[in-house]
Amino acid sequence: MIADYGIQLYNQGYVKKAKPYVDKGIQNFEINEKLKGTDLFNDELYTDLMGLLGLIFTFIYKAGLKVKKK
Repeated sequence: MIADYGIQLYNQGYVKKAKPYVDKGIQNFEINEKLKGTDLFNDELYTDLMGLLGLIFTFIYKAGLKVKKK
């Protein structure tokens, strides 16, 4: 649920607000005992969250560059 909320926030344009939820969703995958020893990149939601986190970092980085140029 947390990961889905982060995805929805991102899709609605709330990129910075989505980051903590996406981070928590990824963390939940990584600490899940049932998934220990498995390749998480075989899980579609996990790979989507990792890609989304990359997009969020890119957005934040570009926003920071615009602020520095002013």
